[in-house]
Amino acid sequence: MRWLVAALVAASVWGCAPSFSDGFERSRSAALRAYGAGRYLESAAHWERVAEEAPNARQRYEALYRAAAAYKRGRRHDQARALLTRLLTEAPNTARAPRAAYDLADLQIEMGNEAAGYAQMAQVIERYPAHAASALSRSLTWLEETQGLPAARGWLESQISKHGDGPLGERLHYSYARLLATMGEREQAVRRYLWVADRYPYPKGALWDDSLFHAAELKVELGQPREAIALLERMLREREPSSLSGSYERPRYGESQHRIAVLYRDALNQPMEAARAFRELRLGFPHHVLRDDAAWEEAKIHHARGDRRAACSAMRWLRDNDPKSRYAACAGLVCEDLPPLSQSCRPYIARQLQPEAEAEERP
Repeated sequence: MRWLVAALVAASVWGCAPSFSDGFERSRSAALRAYGAGRYLESAAHWERVAEEAPNARQRYEALYRAAAAYKRGRRHDQARALLTRLLTEAPNTARAPRAAYDLADLQIEMGNEAAGYAQMAQVIERYPAHAASALSRSLTWLEETQGLPAARGWLESQISKHGDGPLGERLHYSYARLLATMGEREQAVRRYLWVADRYPYPKGALWDDSLFHAAELKVELGQPREAIALLERMLREREPSSLSGSYERPRYGESQHRIAVLYRDALNQPMEAARAFRELRLGFPHHVLRDDAAWEEAKIHHARGDRRAACSAMRWLRDNDPKSRYAACAGLVCEDLPPLSQSCRPYIARQLQPEAEAEERP
């Protein structure tokens, strides 16, 4: 009985699967092979045949878009432009339309028609705001470089008035905060970054962690390191436990933990708080690239305070967990209990334990 049920299920699934002609499948496979091998014009020709064999409109317009992309890579601009224009004329509301409009604008820029290209980028923002992040970023950069920061600010404010409450709103306000910081209006930039973090909070806010991080950096520039630490700790309070790298981690988490430690050490002259923050980085962020740096910095702090036991603990951990680290060979400098390794400690690292020599090397 079980085999009969399984057979019926398999038959129903097979019956629901899309059916493509042999010609469609052959042309599609040939198009993919040619594109992967860098034969873009050959790939484009195959994709056009795929479009002719396509069983439905969705497959047809996908094939036309891919043909245009292949022509673009092959620097056949006229053919690419013709196909992209056709796609936008016949199917302006399909899934590929936003990318086709963007590629059409990019094609103009690539051909040297910057003014026309960026005018089309503005149309991408207007017609497809949910898919316009790259168009916004490029347009803003172009305006900054060609017309100056005040002109870019005016344009961005006009975009915020039109799209600030829509799907592009978070990126618009974030870009405005960045522009304010570039123009030297740091306090206003902090307020706008924090507004973005409040309006688009974790977990849905894509720029939530970047906003808090940059607000903290501006707080440091304003001479407010404690406020900066508070913002970074606010971010880290939302961190969720994860056994896999990247599953819940935001890119700024580990960097923020490291920044907290550095601020305690350098800006606030609180070495023990710094050591605790460095320890949290090496133990609490198992996939972070700066874990060995954190262990070394923690050990240096304990060594400077005469706490041999704590310094040795950090260095033993380093040798056990990251024996190939550049700091592993230097462990004996802060913990005499550890045996030397076959390789020697790099002189530039050893000099970090000589404050006078290190101070002389600083510009």
